[in-house]
Amino acid sequence: MKVGIVGAGKRFFNVYKPILEKMQCSMFVWNRTKQKVESLKGQKGYVLVEDIVDFEDLEIDLCLCFLPPSINYSVLSDIEIDCPLLLETPVVDQRWLQKNNVGVLEQWIYLPVEQFKENVYESKMISRPYWVFNDGRSFEYHAIAQLRKYCQHQIPKTFKGHLQNVENEKGYINKNGEKSFQNYAWMHGNATLENGSFLTYNFSYSCKTTKLKPFQMLRAYSSDGSIISGRSQEMDNDYELFEVRYCDSERNVVCEKVRREAKNDTTISLSLGKLKWKNKYHHLNFSDQQTAIAYLIKDASVGKLYSAKNAYLDNLTMNAMKQAANNNSVLKL
Repeated sequence: MKVGIVGAGKRFFNVYKPILEKMQCSMFVWNRTKQKVESLKGQKGYVLVEDIVDFEDLEIDLCLCFLPPSINYSVLSDIEIDCPLLLETPVVDQRWLQKNNVGVLEQWIYLPVEQFKENVYESKMISRPYWVFNDGRSFEYHAIAQLRKYCQHQIPKTFKGHLQNVENEKGYINKNGEKSFQNYAWMHGNATLENGSFLTYNFSYSCKTTKLKPFQMLRAYSSDGSIISGRSQEMDNDYELFEVRYCDSERNVVCEKVRREAKNDTTISLSLGKLKWKNKYHHLNFSDQQTAIAYLIKDASVGKLYSAKNAYLDNLTMNAMKQAANNNSVLKL
């Protein structure tokens, strides 16, 4: 695959470069400050692009833009790139919504655990949820993207919010073994989706470091079942508390713990339901986040995009819940 890179900063070098190299991609790199990409000059698989307008004449399969959201439209809007263009999150400029072939680098919905959940819904084992709930697990618009994906990207219509600052007078020992007096700054938000489904967002970043609130989960409740994933003792292990509940052919309630032998394992499966997700990048020994990015890139190269509109609505949902909290009001889209 031939991939264009617009803006080669830390995000590219630290996150995407190792993944694209392992996927054996050829990269055409442009950066406004030429000195920052000098290290790539002459390296196998890299071509340095002198002028950003040169992307119009390159035969590439995909173009990744790592420019800040505040300037990416002004830099790229007049350039005709003949392939999918992927922006970094968040999408803040409405003008991107009018552009064809523009997607977003929202890797959280491509995590193996999230892909497996989508397989469960697509299998019709249970119906799409009426209530989706982020219980301190995922942050900001990434959480909204995950929750809306369960509901097939239903458009949010009304928003409520509440800010809560909980003082920690006695302190606690954090994950580094140090005593901390950090307060719990909670953001609570609700959104009603177009089909009547209900979205709940609860998050405090302090929960990532405290041992006092170990349960961090994503929950989705359907009329005929539920899917819950999250962690308790192990950081970043969403299989620690992963279960699916559904009705069998006799309408008995079945509770299955989702199996995964180890991180980077080839498959995720239900012990009874014969439902499996197979990791086609298992041989590259990616982490879950790297695997998510690899799947995102592969999908985008064949035109399967997480749209700029969806990413814009994810960010709008977070901002609307915060505004509703600040104004003590109900907002409508």
